[in-house]
Amino acid sequence: MNNSDLAGAIANDHGITKAGARRIVDAVFEAIGSAAVKDKLNG
Repeated sequence: MNNSDLAGAIANDHGITKAGARRIVDAVFEAIGSAAVKDKLNG
């Protein structure tokens, strides 16, 4: 599954546009990446 597939699944499951879901996916991965760089990931 890639980011586009994930965004499509979120869009379908939650009744939002793929573009909106893609913004969510991108934001989540950006937050994870930022936390990893700062060594603040838990788990």
